[in-house]
Amino acid sequence: MKVVVVSQLLGGFISGLGGGVEMLSPIYSRFNWTSLTGYGWDAIIISTLAKNNPLYTPFAALFLAYLRTGASIMARRTDVTLEIVQITQGIIIILVVAEQFLSGYKHRMIAKEAKAALKEEEVA
Repeated sequence: MKVVVVSQLLGGFISGLGGGVEMLSPIYSRFNWTSLTGYGWDAIIISTLAKNNPLYTPFAALFLAYLRTGASIMARRTDVTLEIVQITQGIIIILVVAEQFLSGYKHRMIAKEAKAALKEEEVA
């Protein structure tokens, strides 16, 4: 357990240091908030789509990349805007999160009913 925590702290430190050097380096004339890429939000989306399973993470990342690449190609070749794909991406995320929430809710309800049935058997 200690090795996992230390490796995560070390990896976070190195990635934060690299990001700080990239954003605050003298290559840019000043720090610009619009140059932030939003990789953290993408990681949250991918983790949600993969249902926090490391084996599904590459597939979720490829799906998101496929969706975004297809959106940019579609925006260049047709009159469809990128916002349509962002709306589609949002709907997919809402459906995945709703499925996860409702399955957890169903599990809690079944557990509550089982406890109530067990208490009734003990009383009788």
